[in-house]
Amino acid sequence: MSHNGSPASLPNFLIVGAQKSGTSSLHSCLAQHPDFCMSQPKELHFFDKDNYTADVANYSAHFRHRERHHKFVGESTPFYMNCPRVPERIRDLLGDVKIVVALRNPVSRAYSHYWHEVKLGWEDLTFDQALLRESERLTVSLKYWQHYSYFTRGFYSVFMTKWYELFGRGNVLVLRFEDMVTDMPRELEKVLLFLGADTRPLSAIEKEAIHGAQQPRFFNLARMCRRLDILLGERNALSRVVRKLNLVSRRYPPMSAVVRKSLEYAYSQENEAVRQLTGVGWDWTDDVESDVGLDDRFTGLQPAWGRFRDYWVEAS
Repeated sequence: MSHNGSPASLPNFLIVGAQKSGTSSLHSCLAQHPDFCMSQPKELHFFDKDNYTADVANYSAHFRHRERHHKFVGESTPFYMNCPRVPERIRDLLGDVKIVVALRNPVSRAYSHYWHEVKLGWEDLTFDQALLRESERLTVSLKYWQHYSYFTRGFYSVFMTKWYELFGRGNVLVLRFEDMVTDMPRELEKVLLFLGADTRPLSAIEKEAIHGAQQPRFFNLARMCRRLDILLGERNALSRVVRKLNLVSRRYPPMSAVVRKSLEYAYSQENEAVRQLTGVGWDWTDDVESDVGLDDRFTGLQPAWGRFRDYWVEAS
């Protein structure tokens, strides 16, 4: 049996999100700890499949490299945080596991998420257009919810309420992406103490840099990869190879100051709700010059729950 009573070949903790909030760096750092076995690959997407079945043999195969001295077994799939029914699936299969969440300024997270989808070839619209069409897009399918929920995913209080209800506050740790950027060793120590792991190996862990921005060299090639994803499945080998060859390290253009300030306004009440619920929040007063105006198209944005409203909102 594992540390928390689930079968030894299955995780006893999960990093569930948020997307574009440093989960890859956290996963990589923990994989260097001698007492940890982290999934290969990082993102398994086991619990968020449309056709989910509790196939334990398939899931445990991703931890076959576990050795006897590995007390902690984990995986990191950021979509788990926002995917309907995933919290219950995890609880039903893994029981009383520990949950680690990293949250990021929701405005910056939305913009980073947008450019991630551009990189993957899934996004053809401008950021402004994508925000304004989000409510329409999220009615289509779970796949669209995964790729295009830029603004809605920033309503952390709704998602965190579900995780707290199912796993209890004592089993959920919330980190801040911004704190990971400035002091990753301190945030790693929080994770180790939360899990009950030995903190002494911290000094030997190479601190994984937060991933820098990447863009496609050729956008048409990125869009071709999207078509391959649809035909062959999103984690097909051909798309992965082509995307890797097509990427170049390049910062994406800054967000419009008006759009940023407008989104901060749209998130203002939610930001306070998150702070009250989790203790994590953001001070936006110095982010944008005071004389920057607001755009009513964005200040009035509402989360687009679509067909998942009953799960995330009505049941909360």
